[in-house]
Amino acid sequence: MEMVWEFIVKKKQGFGVIILVILFFFVMIPAFNKSIKKRNLEIFSKGIYGIAQVTEYRSETRSSHYRYRFTYKGKTYRARYYYNRNHNPEVGKRYFVIIAPERKWFANNSLLLADFPVPDSIKEAPPEGWKECPGVSREQIREFLDHY
Repeated sequence: MEMVWEFIVKKKQGFGVIILVILFFFVMIPAFNKSIKKRNLEIFSKGIYGIAQVTEYRSETRSSHYRYRFTYKGKTYRARYYYNRNHNPEVGKRYFVIIAPERKWFANNSLLLADFPVPDSIKEAPPEGWKECPGVSREQIREFLDHY
């Protein structure tokens, strides 16, 4: 009988651990999403605009993403865009990007604007970027970032 009781207690402890892990994820995922949205809004409010080129699409076990590169002040940076099913850029195409110039590591502090391809009439961005995105309103960008 003692063995049965020990088995039941161990089972309940395992079940409790599972419940705690599930609760942890339900608390942490919204907090993580909130911090990402906050970072995106900060980049949007303080950022400058440039041109990025999507270089490849990667489908990996944990996540699928696009890789892109952009140039700022003569230096090329590489970054990733973890796409939303509603926003799928094409490999080889150019899109506007928001860059956070005050941050040291630009690759992690840029936002690919996958809904806003660069028109053929624009050949390159100024070395220090644009203060406003050419041909795209702030409202359009804000709406895009709400679903980023």
